[in-house]
Amino acid sequence: MADSFASIDPIKRATADVAPCLAFVVFIRGRLAAHAEALRTLLNKLQAGWLDQRLTRYRAAAQIEWQDVENVRTPSFIASLCETWPCEGGTHYLQLASDVQQTSQANVWEFVDVAPVPDTDRASHLFVRFADGTPPGVLSELTAWLIDALPLSWATGGYVFEHRSGAVFTAHMRMAALAKRCWAVQIIDRTSLQWDAMRGMPGANWLTLIGRDYARAMKLDLASIENADGALAAQKIFRRAGRHALAIAAGPKPLLGDINAYEDFDTYVHVARLIAPLLLDDPTPLAGPFARPDVLGAWLRRFEEQEEWLACDIGVGG
Repeated sequence: MADSFASIDPIKRATADVAPCLAFVVFIRGRLAAHAEALRTLLNKLQAGWLDQRLTRYRAAAQIEWQDVENVRTPSFIASLCETWPCEGGTHYLQLASDVQQTSQANVWEFVDVAPVPDTDRASHLFVRFADGTPPGVLSELTAWLIDALPLSWATGGYVFEHRSGAVFTAHMRMAALAKRCWAVQIIDRTSLQWDAMRGMPGANWLTLIGRDYARAMKLDLASIENADGALAAQKIFRRAGRHALAIAAGPKPLLGDINAYEDFDTYVHVARLIAPLLLDDPTPLAGPFARPDVLGAWLRRFEEQEEWLACDIGVGG
């Protein structure tokens, strides 16, 4: 009888690859198709030097397999990819990458142009994932371009948690554990935020961009932030005003906020307080521990209510 169990393989422990990465995410109310010219300019700027490796593969819509970008150095071909979706009807997705493997050295650019839903505010988004080692100045250049070129609702740039492989539930378990240590790393669930982004933000990052129209709708006084020169300078918070948005920088470079390494992230706390009226309330539940409103809420409020996040039980059975 015992011999019959000898060939049974043990169940392997579920694993997931989750790590912080440098990224920029931009949410825009409604369709991206209305901003096709600006998107072409952005993509060409990324290809021309903002990314350390050119984007050479792409996939669109429901495609699983990647395709080669022909004549990758020809701007006209890259620009034509931005025109593969119609101006009306349907949700359209395009992703380009320097490497189809999700490694720390891969650059990724994607946009999701969402279809309108009656009586519901829905947000399209742009997402840029930068290879490890990308200088902070690249994100600053992107910021300077965005605030004048796109009528964004809000955007953030800095470290975010990236789910590279493994089950979604396991990845969020890992993410919760890492978030207990690295306070300045954002959780950006782009799928749920297409519905939530117009109601609020999931907090601040190193770079936080607030659209002027969005601030008015959310009753945030941008002028008071723009004019608070002395107080913000003392806190090492920098601002840059643009045609469409105000950019706020929490210090000179992005941080992980690693409490095990005693990393000081006070600048992030100050920025979070500045934009407190924009903090997302009643967000869509995520997975793992973040399916529980108390856990997700404690994480969202972590800069303002630090003891709450420190004491929060991230076990899934709580």
